[in-house]
Amino acid sequence: MKGKEIKNMSKIMGVQKTSNASIYIFTKDEDFFSKILRFLIELGLKDAEGSLGEYVNDKLTFPNPIRLIDVRKQIKNENYDVHLIFGYKRIFMIISSKENRQKEISNILFKYFKIKSVKNKF
Repeated sequence: MKGKEIKNMSKIMGVQKTSNASIYIFTKDEDFFSKILRFLIELGLKDAEGSLGEYVNDKLTFPNPIRLIDVRKQIKNENYDVHLIFGYKRIFMIISSKENRQKEISNILFKYFKIKSVKNKF
C-alpha cells in the first residue's frame, strides 16, 4: 500500500480479544463504510453492502458515519456475527465466531485500518 493511502486510513483506537470474539474501536471517518465494507466482504460477509447502505438509482450509498450516533448495525453469516455500534466519537465493532479466527480477522482488518500509536504518558 502506498504511503498516501496509509496516511488516510481510519485508525483503530483499541482492541480486546477473547477466543471467540474481538472488539475494535475506530475513529469516526467519512470513508469508514467503504473500508469496513471491503473488510466484511473479504471476510465472507457478502450481504454486508445491503446491511450497511442502500441503493439509490442503482448506486450503493452509505450514511455519513460522523452523523450516526447511538445506531447499531448487524451483519452475520455461518462463521461470523458482526455488530457495528456508532457512538458520539467512536465506532465499535464486535465480531463473534464459533471458532477462534483471530489471526484471519486481524490479517484482513489491517489491510484497511491501522492502529493508532499512543504515547505512554506515565
